[in-house]
Amino acid sequence: MAENPLSVDLDALRKGGVNIVQLAEYIRILKTKLESAQHQYPKPGGTGDEVAEAFDKVYDPGAEASLEFLVRLLTLLGLDGGAVIDVRSLLENTGQDAADVSGGGRKG
Repeated sequence: MAENPLSVDLDALRKGGVNIVQLAEYIRILKTKLESAQHQYPKPGGTGDEVAEAFDKVYDPGAEASLEFLVRLLTLLGLDGGAVIDVRSLLENTGQDAADVSGGGRKG
C-alpha cells in the first residue's frame, strides 16, 4: 500500500478558520465604533477658521480611507475564514470518498 502523500491537521485547520472569523468580528466592531464616532463628531476640527479647514483637508480623506480599508479587510477575512472551514469539511471526507469511488468503501 502506498504512503498517504497528503497529511492535514483538520483540527488546526478548523481552529485557524474560526480565528479568522473571530478577527473579522473584532474588525466589524471597530468599524462600527469608527462610523459612530464620525457620525457623532462630524467636524472634529471645528468650523469657521483656517485651522478647521486645514484639519478637514487631512482628516476627512484619512477617515474615509480607514473605513474603506476596514470594509475590504472584513470582506477578505470573512471569505478566507469561511474558506478555511469549508476546506476542512472537504478534506474530512476525502478518505471515505476515495474509498467509495474505488469500490472499497461501498456497503451492500
